[in-house]
Amino acid sequence: MDVSIDRGRTLHREFVGMLFALAIAEVAVRSGVIANSDLPLWTKAPAVSHLLLAAVVIATSWVGWGWSQQSLSNVRHVFTGDFIELLTDVWLVAVYFFLVGAAETIAGGSSGRTAQGSVEGEAFWVMVVFLTYVFWDVWTKWGRWRILAQRGWASLSCAMAATVTFYVLRDLRGTAPVVLGDLSLLFLVLLFRAMKIRDFASHDKRTSALTVTVGTAWLAFAIWARTTLVP
Repeated sequence: MDVSIDRGRTLHREFVGMLFALAIAEVAVRSGVIANSDLPLWTKAPAVSHLLLAAVVIATSWVGWGWSQQSLSNVRHVFTGDFIELLTDVWLVAVYFFLVGAAETIAGGSSGRTAQGSVEGEAFWVMVVFLTYVFWDVWTKWGRWRILAQRGWASLSCAMAATVTFYVLRDLRGTAPVVLGDLSLLFLVLLFRAMKIRDFASHDKRTSALTVTVGTAWLAFAIWARTTLVP
């Protein structure tokens, strides 16, 4: 392999990998604060479910990014399309930080109280994540329309689903509705990963059943969360 190509890919991999590590570390730090507080478990439930959602988003994204054929661009200098790919990856991990930051925090020390549970921030940033996936697919597969159709269908479908989910869940308040809303978003993330196991035309019975099962869980938790919302 050309040494310059290897160096460009190493720049991309190390920089983005470091950001992924920082993002999951932020989840761990916030989780430690929640775990060490003396608040009742149910009071902490919205913050816990938010952080669980963030951890799943980051971990699944790391696996997907690491195995993607387009994840490592040859960044020779900043005036290239490869640098746009790097910036897209950096933006995506920044959104993961925003997602972690949307979690309720413990205020006033161990005897403090959590902010009122809300899923609006999480639903918004998950929507942004999927819209970014759509952009990334189009940018990296532009001109290769068959590949874009086979691989981009998952990001486009989930971006539309995430947009609908945001508008359905953004008004949720209270512990139970918010936890259920987080579970809906979590299964939406897993639905995307199930769709990405194979190309659109290559799904077998097992992967198709997995996709349907996870998709049903996403929809069921979204409906359940909405129906538990107190007017």
